[in-house]
Amino acid sequence: MIYQLDEPMRFGKYNGYTIRQIYQGTLCIDRGLLSNYLNHILNADKRGREFYGPSMYFAEEFEVTGSTIRTIGEIFDPEKPLSDSNRVHLGNIERDLSAFIECHFKGSFLGVLDDIDAYMRKYEDQGVPLGEGPSYLRWCESNVDGFQLSKSCKELLEKMPRTYLRGINIMYIGNETYEYMPDIEIMDAKED
Repeated sequence: MIYQLDEPMRFGKYNGYTIRQIYQGTLCIDRGLLSNYLNHILNADKRGREFYGPSMYFAEEFEVTGSTIRTIGEIFDPEKPLSDSNRVHLGNIERDLSAFIECHFKGSFLGVLDDIDAYMRKYEDQGVPLGEGPSYLRWCESNVDGFQLSKSCKELLEKMPRTYLRGINIMYIGNETYEYMPDIEIMDAKED
């Protein structure tokens, strides 16, 4: 089948999305999906966090909401009652936290890290286009029998900007809490 720019795909993980939507991605990243990913990488496994600063090791867990991350320090003395005074207070660990999150957006080293691309592949059925753009469409043309973009569609795509999720920006706002937002780059089509 020869696809036009605003024609929806009829197969695969982006079934129902148009070629334009797949190519361009979105500036409206699903906050629930993003907070679930952050919760996953921050709380799934404590091992390896200390490489991003000793403060990361003393974080027992991270509470992640749709817009904030709050660190919860380890318990000082397990024999004493759980209270705020019986926890390690980490203060501002923005730099260490940023470095840890950023490494998950740079690609996975030998598959050790669950980077954003690997995490998103687990949710392909949700069809959230984060800006895979040209690489996914090229893959379809090479690997999907009968998939082809029309000549006019290709010409229009070459002139269109697209989004790229580069990572997460965080900012310390006090009380061991950080605001976060996606770091999205709008790229010219020729920057592929």
